[in-house]
Amino acid sequence: MNFKPADITRFTIIENNLRNQVCRTFPKNSASRDDFKKWQKACQNLYTFHSPLHQIWTQEFKSSVISGNRESIESLITYLEADPYYFRSGYLKSRLVRIIKKAPLTAKDEQRLRSVIWNKTAKRSGQEFREYCRLATLVSTPTFREKVAKKAVSIEHKKFKFLLKYLSP
Repeated sequence: MNFKPADITRFTIIENNLRNQVCRTFPKNSASRDDFKKWQKACQNLYTFHSPLHQIWTQEFKSSVISGNRESIESLITYLEADPYYFRSGYLKSRLVRIIKKAPLTAKDEQRLRSVIWNKTAKRSGQEFREYCRLATLVSTPTFREKVAKKAVSIEHKKFKFLLKYLSP
């Protein structure tokens, strides 16, 4: 499995559209038999959709990352870089960050992960943010710490202050 950002975006859009269809048809599902069937069909479409992204939930994927499979590590980092947003994606990102901490990483992997952490700190983040902070302790460099510290001085960057607490000795 080798995900490209465009694939991740495409499958995220499909999954979000299917979930939205369920949400749109639910309020009317008791209005008529036809409405109920539309809602049932929307549910069936969602729950029978098998995105290739679902493979990253598997134990096999976890094991391959931890054992150092470069293709799996690359797919995981690409997924984190793409930062897709859909139902349960925050839980998945938390899980993936915990997994990548156990993987053998190259210097390039660590650089890419620092970029991911920076972007998550600068932009929207969900419940997975603390996991990114914990990852930062493993991939941080003195230069990265300095960069975070400079950004943390500004009052509007509370998340950088939070990240800096993890990076401080």
